[in-house]
Amino acid sequence: MASGLFFNPLKLLRVAPLLITTSALIYAWDERWYLPGFLRSEHKSETETILPSNFRRFFEQGVFIVAGLNTLTVSTSVANLLTDRPVLDCLRSSRWYWAGLGLTACHFLFVPLIAY
Repeated sequence: MASGLFFNPLKLLRVAPLLITTSALIYAWDERWYLPGFLRSEHKSETETILPSNFRRFFEQGVFIVAGLNTLTVSTSVANLLTDRPVLDCLRSSRWYWAGLGLTACHFLFVPLIAY
Protein backbone atom coordinates (compact mmCIF):
# COMPACT_ATOMS: atom_id res chain seq x y z
CA MET A 1 0.00 0.00 0.00
CA ALA A 2 2.79 2.43 0.75
CA SER A 3 4.23 1.76 -2.71
CA GLY A 4 2.06 4.51 -4.15
CA LEU A 5 -0.19 2.19 -6.13
CA PHE A 6 -3.29 2.95 -4.05
CA PHE A 7 -2.04 5.64 -1.71
CA ASN A 8 0.96 7.86 -2.15
CA PRO A 9 2.10 9.34 1.19
CA LEU A 10 4.29 11.87 -0.62
CA LYS A 11 1.22 13.41 -2.27
CA LEU A 12 -0.46 13.67 1.12
CA LEU A 13 2.66 15.38 2.48
CA ARG A 14 2.56 17.84 -0.43
CA VAL A 15 -1.03 18.95 0.31
CA ALA A 16 -0.82 18.68 4.11
CA PRO A 17 0.24 22.31 4.76
CA LEU A 18 -2.67 23.56 2.65
CA LEU A 19 -5.19 21.29 4.38
CA ILE A 20 -3.94 22.16 7.86
CA THR A 21 -3.86 25.89 7.16
CA THR A 22 -7.37 25.69 5.74
CA SER A 23 -8.50 24.03 8.97
CA ALA A 24 -6.91 26.81 11.02
CA LEU A 25 -8.55 29.48 8.88
CA ILE A 26 -11.96 27.82 9.18
CA TYR A 27 -11.50 27.71 12.96
CA ALA A 28 -10.53 31.39 13.01
CA TRP A 29 -13.40 32.40 10.74
CA ASP A 30 -15.81 30.48 12.96
CA GLU A 31 -14.63 32.45 15.99
CA ARG A 32 -14.81 35.68 13.97
CA TRP A 33 -18.40 34.88 13.04
CA TYR A 34 -19.46 33.63 16.48
CA LEU A 35 -18.04 36.21 18.90
CA PRO A 36 -19.50 39.49 17.52
CA GLY A 37 -22.97 38.30 18.52
CA PHE A 38 -21.96 38.88 22.13
CA LEU A 39 -21.25 42.55 21.43
CA ARG A 40 -24.79 43.44 20.47
CA SER A 41 -26.51 45.75 22.95
CA GLU A 42 -29.57 43.52 23.39
CA HIS A 43 -27.31 40.74 24.72
CA LYS A 44 -25.34 42.87 27.18
CA SER A 45 -26.72 41.30 30.37
CA GLU A 46 -26.22 37.74 29.11
CA THR A 47 -22.79 38.59 27.74
CA GLU A 48 -21.48 39.70 31.12
CA THR A 49 -22.27 36.28 32.57
CA ILE A 50 -21.47 34.02 29.60
CA LEU A 51 -18.45 35.64 27.96
CA PRO A 52 -15.90 35.23 30.80
CA SER A 53 -16.43 31.46 30.94
CA ASN A 54 -16.43 31.28 27.15
CA PHE A 55 -13.06 33.06 26.94
CA ARG A 56 -11.66 30.91 29.74
CA ARG A 57 -12.68 27.78 27.85
CA PHE A 58 -11.29 29.12 24.60
CA PHE A 59 -7.92 29.97 26.10
CA GLU A 60 -7.75 26.67 27.95
CA GLN A 61 -8.49 24.58 24.85
CA GLY A 62 -8.56 26.77 21.76
CA VAL A 63 -5.00 27.98 22.11
CA PHE A 64 -3.79 24.39 21.92
CA ILE A 65 -5.82 23.84 18.77
CA VAL A 66 -4.40 26.93 17.09
CA ALA A 67 -0.83 26.25 18.26
CA GLY A 68 -1.14 22.62 17.23
CA LEU A 69 -2.40 23.46 13.75
CA ASN A 70 0.34 26.07 13.29
CA THR A 71 2.99 23.61 14.50
CA LEU A 72 1.70 20.99 12.05
CA THR A 73 1.81 23.51 9.22
CA VAL A 74 5.40 24.45 10.05
CA SER A 75 6.51 20.83 10.38
CA THR A 76 4.86 19.64 7.16
CA SER A 77 6.27 22.63 5.26
CA VAL A 78 9.75 21.84 6.54
CA ALA A 79 9.26 18.16 5.72
CA ASN A 80 8.26 19.06 2.18
CA LEU A 81 11.29 21.30 1.76
CA LEU A 82 13.63 18.62 3.12
CA THR A 83 12.27 15.55 1.33
CA ASP A 84 12.33 16.52 -2.32
CA ARG A 85 13.65 20.04 -2.66
CA PRO A 86 15.01 19.67 -6.23
CA VAL A 87 11.60 18.55 -7.48
CA LEU A 88 9.88 21.44 -5.71
CA ASP A 89 12.43 23.87 -7.17
CA CYS A 90 11.92 22.42 -10.64
CA LEU A 91 8.14 22.84 -10.29
CA ARG A 92 8.71 26.35 -8.88
CA SER A 93 6.56 25.49 -5.88
CA SER A 94 9.19 25.61 -3.13
CA ARG A 95 8.60 29.35 -2.81
CA TRP A 96 5.02 28.63 -1.75
CA TYR A 97 6.21 26.25 0.95
CA TRP A 98 8.71 28.90 2.13
CA ALA A 99 5.97 31.54 2.14
CA GLY A 100 3.60 29.33 4.11
CA LEU A 101 6.37 28.41 6.51
CA GLY A 102 7.30 32.05 7.07
CA LEU A 103 3.76 33.32 7.51
CA THR A 104 2.86 30.51 9.89
CA ALA A 105 6.04 31.03 11.90
CA CYS A 106 5.09 34.72 12.21
CA HIS A 107 1.92 33.66 14.03
CA PHE A 108 4.13 32.46 16.86
CA LEU A 109 5.40 36.02 17.32
CA PHE A 110 2.00 36.92 18.81
CA VAL A 111 2.25 34.27 21.54
CA PRO A 112 4.10 36.53 24.03
CA LEU A 113 1.44 39.21 23.52
CA ILE A 114 -1.52 36.98 24.37
CA ALA A 115 0.06 34.33 26.59
CA TYR A 116 -0.55 36.09 29.87
